[in-house]
Amino acid sequence: MLKKQASQILNINLSQVKKLGIDEIALVKGQGNYLAVLVDLDTHKPIEIVQSRRIEDIREVIAGWGFEVLNHAC
Repeated sequence: MLKKQASQILNINLSQVKKLGIDEIALVKGQGNYLAVLVDLDTHKPIEIVQSRRIEDIREVIAGWGFEVLNHAC
């Protein structure tokens, strides 16, 4: 649900992403629940929100973007 809403709000255009940054934010401070936010470092805009900060979950999201997008990004 969160991912679908984020995609609609963020208006993602992955073909333009050259540099990718990853940050994490706490859902509730001190509770240990985190989201990962993937950011286009050139535009400083978020492009994806991952429902956890686990590397496996982040890797799955990025791999879903496809080879052409991954080959274009640094």
